[in-house]
Amino acid sequence: MNDADLVIIESWQDVPLKGGCSACPQVIFDAAAFIGNKRQQELTLTAMFSVHYDQVHKPPDQLLTNWPSHPAFRASGNHSRRKPQK
Repeated sequence: MNDADLVIIESWQDVPLKGGCSACPQVIFDAAAFIGNKRQQELTLTAMFSVHYDQVHKPPDQLLTNWPSHPAFRASGNHSRRKPQK
């Protein structure tokens, strides 16, 4: 199974608006309707990705656990992981 990460595919003035799943190119997360500050947008896209990850990519042995979802956040271009700002 491919490693699934959140990839930002569209932003406006450094505020992420749309994201996708690196393992599912047809999946798009559109948070443009909920536009807020950069941190709010990151949280919204991360929450959308977490739901997708839990439904599609989470290993079967973890389905009944309360472990947090995959915490990936990948910026388009350099594909480096970013830690959410505090």
